[in-house]
Amino acid sequence: MGIGLAAVTLGLHQSALSRWWLWDDPPILKHAIQFSPWQYFAIPAAWQESSASNLMPWLTLSFDFDLGLFGLDPRAFYWHQLLVLWIAACATYALLRLWADPLWSGLGAALFVGGAPAAMVAQQLSARHYLEGLVFAILALYLYVRGLRQDRPILFWCGGVLYGLAITAKEVFVPLVMVLPFQPERDARRRWRAALPYLVVALAYVPWRWYMLGTPIGGYGHQIVWRAVLEMPLAIGGSLLGRGTVGMAAGLLALAAFVLALRRGRRTLLLGGAIIAAIVTPLVPVATSIQSEHRYLLLGWWAFCCVIALAVQQVAGLGRVGLVAALGVCSFLLGAALYQGWVEKRGLAHWIEEVETQGRFVWDADAHQVLVCTPPFAGILGYGRGLLWIRERARASPQVPRLVVDEIELAQMDTGRMRVWAYAEPCRCMRDISGNVPRILAEWEARRVVKPLSVAIRYARNVIAWQLGPYEYGTYSVIDSQSIGKVKLPTTGQERLALPASSYDFYIRYDSPDGWITYSPTLKFPAGSGGLLVWQR
Repeated sequence: MGIGLAAVTLGLHQSALSRWWLWDDPPILKHAIQFSPWQYFAIPAAWQESSASNLMPWLTLSFDFDLGLFGLDPRAFYWHQLLVLWIAACATYALLRLWADPLWSGLGAALFVGGAPAAMVAQQLSARHYLEGLVFAILALYLYVRGLRQDRPILFWCGGVLYGLAITAKEVFVPLVMVLPFQPERDARRRWRAALPYLVVALAYVPWRWYMLGTPIGGYGHQIVWRAVLEMPLAIGGSLLGRGTVGMAAGLLALAAFVLALRRGRRTLLLGGAIIAAIVTPLVPVATSIQSEHRYLLLGWWAFCCVIALAVQQVAGLGRVGLVAALGVCSFLLGAALYQGWVEKRGLAHWIEEVETQGRFVWDADAHQVLVCTPPFAGILGYGRGLLWIRERARASPQVPRLVVDEIELAQMDTGRMRVWAYAEPCRCMRDISGNVPRILAEWEARRVVKPLSVAIRYARNVIAWQLGPYEYGTYSVIDSQSIGKVKLPTTGQERLALPASSYDFYIRYDSPDGWITYSPTLKFPAGSGGLLVWQR
């Protein structure tokens, strides 16, 4: 079965092996180069250089491991990614074999590998901690069940260690401890006693997280949008199985399988409720991002595939007709999942090519070249600056190109002796646009006006909250090519992040639906752990 799952994994996701650094890869690489493991596991300031909202130092350690073995070779990183996906599939098969026959266990594992979340995470190195954390969580659950069946306490403690590793990878695995006492194994007293090592780890996690982030709970700091929360079932179903007729049919088949699984009795119903609560609770704060961030759905997709495998085995046990129906359900769901994964990858292919092309340019360009970044490239927090930081140290040379994320920066630059480059859509390549710079700036100046604009920003305890105005419609952006790039902002919002200890300079840009644009002057946020900035015109 391992060879078969390896063939499925490589056959479906080998395109990842041609990828370059994407998403948050450069900032994570930078973090791994800057700090040693004991620092980002135990020193708050060191970890918060990577994130002030989530505690997941295992991700930096995983990148650190690849750096030590392979250096800055992205192909080796992606081989690691596919290896972990294959291990997750094998671990899923081993776990399902505790309750299901080889056929249905293998189909459940294959369904997991073929789904859209696995397809997207295979392409995203910065989501590796979801995969590696899932492997640890599956093995922790496996040892828990085996320990109960064999009455071997050592397996519970080994499982507790693996559970601890899972939650250092990502907080979404913390609720796993809620599921353990509801397993359909032995009596309740033994299940709770077996869960003790896991509970000890979960309790130890709280002060560690509090110490490292300054808060025992919380995540990105997003405001909960309850409409998006109520629409989560449809959003999740559409992202996993598609939004058309086939996706709806697949969803109905899956629902029928769930109902069948829950008919086994009260204990199964309680287990199902615990699983749903453990998976859905961490998704509530990020409900608005579910359709665009498939890594959030990886754990839920895995649980879905496991339940499907167990449910169709029950259907197959009803006789020849049941066997045919079970194989038909699996085939239909697998087809829907594969198609949805293909759709999602196709939709992302252009974005990947655009970011990769500019990233490779930044890696090879010299100090006499300027890159006018496209919105996808400029909108990834710290991507460009992270690449430049790594390049300077990898080549021991400060001769790096300049990055421009907005016309206001291009207008302030003396481009007389420099060549200006930009990504061109028709050829999907880099083009020298130096001769077009005067025209680009003239068109920009024609749109630029002085209009009312207001900015209110408060920063305290690693939480930044903002209010932008006075316009309800249109697009606001924060601009800072020296750090974050150019990122669109809602009119109001808040995020957990650690601002630089020094003062922080940026612009606020507003794009009107009528076509005109206006800017704030250069705004300087005060240095330190807290502050308030209010400006208006």
